[in-house]
Amino acid sequence: MNETVLTLNGVIDSYGWFRYQVEAFLNKNKDVPVRIKLDSYGGSVEEALAISRLLEGHGNVTVEFMGYVASAATWMAFGAKRIEMHEDTLWLCHKCSVSISEWGYKKAEELDQLIKDLKAQKKSAEVIDLTIARKYLERCTASGKTLQDVLTLMDEERYITSSDCLSWGFVDKVIPGMNQSDRESISDFVNLMHLPAIPKEADPGDSGKAGQEGLLNRFLSGLASMFNEKKQAGKPELPEGPKPTTQTQNKMREDFKSVNALLEVTGLPVSDGKIELTQEQVKAIEDALAVGKEVDDMLDSVSEHVKSIKGTVNKVNALKLLVDRIPTGVPGSSSQAGTEDNDDTPDTSDMNDPVNEYVRTNFKKKGKN
Repeated sequence: MNETVLTLNGVIDSYGWFRYQVEAFLNKNKDVPVRIKLDSYGGSVEEALAISRLLEGHGNVTVEFMGYVASAATWMAFGAKRIEMHEDTLWLCHKCSVSISEWGYKKAEELDQLIKDLKAQKKSAEVIDLTIARKYLERCTASGKTLQDVLTLMDEERYITSSDCLSWGFVDKVIPGMNQSDRESISDFVNLMHLPAIPKEADPGDSGKAGQEGLLNRFLSGLASMFNEKKQAGKPELPEGPKPTTQTQNKMREDFKSVNALLEVTGLPVSDGKIELTQEQVKAIEDALAVGKEVDDMLDSVSEHVKSIKGTVNKVNALKLLVDRIPTGVPGSSSQAGTEDNDDTPDTSDMNDPVNEYVRTNFKKKGKN
């Protein structure tokens, strides 16, 4: 199914993205599924509430959380039909903030008025917090969360992971590893390195473990299958070892699961504290070690930096970081999949004003909220 894509990154207010821009985009795509790629630290409560209602009114919007999603951006998406989140995205909710600008000298009666004004602002902030907390609760009641649980999470003001968001009910799906465009951009690289093929993304309706596996785990699974393929080539059929019957054998089976899996046995006989192996079993271990060295050599050929890293898993981690740095698009752009260029797409070139630029260059680089 083709989707019209809107990339929404930056502040949600009159200096960045606000309701009229989103409304114009949705109105021009009323009968088309819309995907909003959202990467935002939040912004105005008023604008976020209005945008949430616009998403709900359209009726066929999917919000895709990317990068850092915080504050008003977290619940602005609740008006969408579906919310998806990349596995490396970070998500943060917190209580609202109000602007206070008072200075100078005050007389007693002026201080009384200031105290009254601050108390009124405090009550307003509490009402906003309760309204937002109830919006969160609507999404996570099915997971057994209470209003107090939500308020506690808001008070902690900390980033949580995509798996936490899924368990709370804030998102409907976690996008594992890399999306389809990433796969296409590095397919030549994977083939060149003779690495295991990247598995296809699980069906959206599959809520099993396979749908939530990360790139690294799936990559390691691919390496494991390559080990098995090379191990089986030319290896004679091994007789199944005797089933463990003693306490010593049971302990051995628990301690050496990888060896037993490699030799395809449930346990190995133990005599006087020594494990007995057949000649074929020793050869199978030797073949596996040879394949392991071949994989290490293959990883070492990627770069001198990878070669200097100790441990196969650490090398794969370094390779993942290398792959993740391959550009996949132009930030802030919007496109329509499977259609010609759409001249009706709102012009957003004038949105890169100094305020947004300041937020991007200062807040994101310093990790501030």
